[in-house]
Amino acid sequence: MTFTFSCTTGMWCALGFGQGMSNADIIVCDSAQCMDGSSTSQALPPKDAQQDITFGSLGTTGGKYTMQWQRKLQTPDATDAIVTAGAVTNVIYAVGSGGIDANNNFAYHSTRGTGTITVAASTTPAPAVPTPAPTAVPTPAPGAVTTAAPTAVPTAVPTATPATSVPTATPASVTGVTKSWTGDFDMQWSLYVMHTTRGNGAIIVSSAAVTNIPTTVAPTTAPASANGTEIVFSPDFTMQWTYSAQEITVTFVCTTGRWCSVGFGSSMSNADTVLCYGSVCQDGHVSGYNAPSVDAQQDLSNIGVTTAGGVFKSTWTRKLSTGDAADAVLTGNGDKIIWGVGKMTTVPQEHYAQGSGDVNFISGAASMQEDVHGGVLLWKVLAPLPIIILLGATAFVRPKLLGNPASGAGKMLFKSPVGVVVSLGLVTLSLLLLFFAFYKSKVWFHAFGYVAAALMGIILMLPAGNYSVVWLAMKVPHERVIMYHRWMGMMLPVAMGIHGVGYLIKYDWDSVMFEFDNFGEVSPLAGVLSLGSCMMLVILANPIIRRKVYGVFLVMHWVFIALTVVFACLHSISILLYLIPAVLALLARAIVGEYRDWARVVSRQVAIDGSHVKLRLAAPVTNYNPGDYVFLREKGDAMQSHPFSIVQVAPDAITLCIKNMGPGTSTEAIVNSYASYYRVSEPMGNPSLDLHAYDNIILIGGGVGITPLLGTLYGMAPIHTDKSFHLTWSVRENALVDLLTPELQELSQCKNVRLNIHFTGNGEARSPRNLPMPCRVEYTRPNMASVLSAQKDSLLPSNHMTEHTAVFVCGPPPLVASVKEAAASNPLLAVHVETFEL
Repeated sequence: MTFTFSCTTGMWCALGFGQGMSNADIIVCDSAQCMDGSSTSQALPPKDAQQDITFGSLGTTGGKYTMQWQRKLQTPDATDAIVTAGAVTNVIYAVGSGGIDANNNFAYHSTRGTGTITVAASTTPAPAVPTPAPTAVPTPAPGAVTTAAPTAVPTAVPTATPATSVPTATPASVTGVTKSWTGDFDMQWSLYVMHTTRGNGAIIVSSAAVTNIPTTVAPTTAPASANGTEIVFSPDFTMQWTYSAQEITVTFVCTTGRWCSVGFGSSMSNADTVLCYGSVCQDGHVSGYNAPSVDAQQDLSNIGVTTAGGVFKSTWTRKLSTGDAADAVLTGNGDKIIWGVGKMTTVPQEHYAQGSGDVNFISGAASMQEDVHGGVLLWKVLAPLPIIILLGATAFVRPKLLGNPASGAGKMLFKSPVGVVVSLGLVTLSLLLLFFAFYKSKVWFHAFGYVAAALMGIILMLPAGNYSVVWLAMKVPHERVIMYHRWMGMMLPVAMGIHGVGYLIKYDWDSVMFEFDNFGEVSPLAGVLSLGSCMMLVILANPIIRRKVYGVFLVMHWVFIALTVVFACLHSISILLYLIPAVLALLARAIVGEYRDWARVVSRQVAIDGSHVKLRLAAPVTNYNPGDYVFLREKGDAMQSHPFSIVQVAPDAITLCIKNMGPGTSTEAIVNSYASYYRVSEPMGNPSLDLHAYDNIILIGGGVGITPLLGTLYGMAPIHTDKSFHLTWSVRENALVDLLTPELQELSQCKNVRLNIHFTGNGEARSPRNLPMPCRVEYTRPNMASVLSAQKDSLLPSNHMTEHTAVFVCGPPPLVASVKEAAASNPLLAVHVETFEL
């Protein structure tokens, strides 16, 4: 094609093939030269390493210079746009002052714009060449003697048959198509049509007559063509082809706004690809989970693109064997292919449907299998598995990871050689699985998407504030339930964020952010909204909001959980795969039942300052273990549910002590309520320490944190008279001490129980008190190092002492932290913590 630029003297003019500077093939001319360049951003277009234009000056007249340049519709340069004859082509133009300097730089444009042109070829037939007239032979006169020269008879020379119509040697063209962009820039273009048939041969030029000697040529037998054969890969992509002995012609029928691609090979690890989108078809290759690279040698010919009715058809031809090392050699009889289809913006996006199979291009037989998009492949399941393994491992190693001494099986796990091997093996296996998942995904941030999906399913399956059959079956302590829930809750937005930022960096998702065509296709906007909802979950879970206005927190928590899940499924339908276990767990919860029948209130006693209430409920318990808790729900309050430790278990009733956590909380409603019935769950809990295995047990509580400690004393001290129990209670409110005095007085009667009460409140709380039970009373905060040294001061004879002492602590975070710090230096202490921080 030939373009003529007519530009104002002292200015440069440019034409770009494309919709914008983010991806355009650009020709820039001044009065002395033309430059072939390209642009990928709003910046100065660099000069192409391969210059595919020829140019020349046509002079200057009337204050305007004229430059003419030529190039092929399709060049071997990957940075050049492919212009299709007869198709509408998007172009951009610009004009600026000055010219192109020695470094190929030029000034910023003063005028720019966009438009479309159509480069069309002529269909005018070429003129015919007249047939030459036969030569006249003179007739001799009567009686004349004519001497004829001897005639040379050639042997086996083909007859030259005069042609009646030979194509002209001059190509047809379309000229005079002109476009005036601005007053400083006019453009004219034309297209010269290349030959449609060509060949070679030999002739003999002779001055004598020739004798016809026919030559017999055996016909060539070619395989039968599979004309009209097609494969429907997906609703957005159909492939048709015709096959001959030397080449194959293929037509892609694709939905507008999509790209379609076929690769000759068994997988993306090594395949020869043809990628078509818009008016472009590219010969390329792929060697991994990435976009195909464009071949330096383009072996596609006869490329034609038509668009109509929301569908574009791309037709191309290639030889079965191109001679290019990057191209596959097609046999036509059982070739392996892969295919993919995806959204198209300024650059192709990742496929949303893909598959593979075998095709016999000769017979038309094909066996295709679509890869299920979205998560059933092994590596997509393996991606979140390390998280599950690590969470399970913390059931043994958690205390060590947190810096305080190991407990129970965890202590033995770290002290024995076998335990060290098992611990390191679990961590190594987790890291290897995670590495394998990322390796198989090829794109690291793609794997993070499946990690986030798995975390979402695990969090829903293992809630923190409600009964879960999974937690119950795993016998996970409640304080560990809360810890897991927090860990996964914080990991979820991090994984989602890495996944989203990675895609935004690698792909041009800003241009498709608001697109959503079909349910199940990837929607970037839905992913962003899901991440935003998840961030709101984290923000609202702040203790200031959660503890002070628990009712508001709980309602908003479930609202944003629903929004996070819904938007995530709209982002990618494959996330439903990871939600199936959560749905099954919820169904099991509904079948098993979270709550027993209504429990009648036997007695209610409120502290004198209204800070606490002691409830005695007619709820017979058969499977109680020391330290267990129950979930309590008031009638008509279907949303709020809290765990409360059992203070005492009687044959026909249980006793609870509940603290008023302030306005808007369910505990305030319970303290101030005069309900006659509550729904109570079965007892739950599984302390990380088996207290029955220790002879010396130290119990440390803060405030209402004494409740599980009292339950432990009631459940063990009267029965295990061979064990010693040291209870240290740090309390601010005198009213709470008065409320629990009957229980303390009863427990103090056990000879193996020692009580220490530390009053830490202000004013009246520090005034000396006489308690109706044997106990040690102090008015300072307890020194945890001294408290933990109680193992040396057992209430039992020395022959009953074991090497190790169990420590059970429940209270506010500062008290728990001080116990952990004091216990860290003593390897003989095994610590169990309860916080109930919901």
